[in-house]
Amino acid sequence: MIAEGVGLLLQRFQALPDDAGDDVIDALAADYVRIAPRPQTAPPPIDLDTMDKLMGDRLSPAQRRCLHRVRQLFEERDG
Repeated sequence: MIAEGVGLLLQRFQALPDDAGDDVIDALAADYVRIAPRPQTAPPPIDLDTMDKLMGDRLSPAQRRCLHRVRQLFEERDG
């Protein structure tokens, strides 16, 4: 069940148009955070600036915005 949900989220993430609005980004990020399993111990923080440099042109601006929003939501949830 979770694998199906993650697969659908990945499809939505990959299909994000470059001009995706904040409402679309927020909805996708919220859906991801809602189904993501909660680890028993917190993983090390991810430096999104470093990730952006490593990923280069592989992610669209909308996808990068979505990842930043996911991180914000995790921090709010687990903070």
